[in-house]
Amino acid sequence: MKKITRKIMAAVSAAVMCAIPMASNLSANAAVNQSKTYLVIGVGQNPNIAFFDFTLNYDSSVNANPGTATDLCKNGYFSSSNNTSQRKVLHTYNGAAIGAKGDLFTTKFVAPMNSDSIFDYVSQSDVKIRNASGTTLSPSSITLDSILLGDVDMNGVVDINDATLILQSIGNPDHYPLTDRQILAGDVYESGSGLTGQDALTIQRYVLGQIEHF
Repeated sequence: MKKITRKIMAAVSAAVMCAIPMASNLSANAAVNQSKTYLVIGVGQNPNIAFFDFTLNYDSSVNANPGTATDLCKNGYFSSSNNTSQRKVLHTYNGAAIGAKGDLFTTKFVAPMNSDSIFDYVSQSDVKIRNASGTTLSPSSITLDSILLGDVDMNGVVDINDATLILQSIGNPDHYPLTDRQILAGDVYESGSGLTGQDALTIQRYVLGQIEHF
């Protein structure tokens, strides 16, 4: 059984790694005006959170999408909307206590290519957080984190190494394990579908300048 498993993993690894030389035949396109794409992550620091209103304000040089809830918000109602005229993304949850610390929502922002941190363009305001009894909790009960989409190796740059790491992890996950944050960073093709060779190809297309952003 172990020999069979090793043979299967070797075959999968060889197959996915073949995508790199094939994708390298794609030509660069210098005409595309590229941007960086970030995920801002609302992280619950108090398992007793049962309600929150959380607003993210963003600069005029940034584009935003409504937020997406994680599984910690599955025991209640979550909604998010992007008010483009006021440049605010609103996030609301109302339900049972989340029950654990962890990520509550993710919100995608497209920022200038010369940006170093999305938090130079995005800030929080109008934070209201309560427990199931209606008692107000500290605003620090939800903190913010961010990742640069496509930056799978988390070195601050999106390059071919990130595409390669995805393929290596698909082919041999035991030898190339990825953290939850790295998986989020690599999930650039049909977000939420998990890491596939299409994510690696999409990153390579971005590196070659064929797409503007993720």
